[in-house]
Amino acid sequence: MRFDDDTLYVDVADGRSLAIPIAWYPWLAALEPAERERYELVAEGSGIWWDTSDQGLSVPALFGLPCE
Repeated sequence: MRFDDDTLYVDVADGRSLAIPIAWYPWLAALEPAERERYELVAEGSGIWWDTSDQGLSVPALFGLPCE
């Protein structure tokens, strides 16, 4: 996972990649760049969590899949 000024890039083990506008998640956009980099992979890698904002993203949901 990586960021630029406007985009969150997620690469998954099966080779798929996503480029997601940070603006889609106002709480993520509100974080400073250094805070965005302080994430933790949770739920066996199917979730991304930011302690600084007490928010997270589901990787399957980013691909439009149901969360289990």
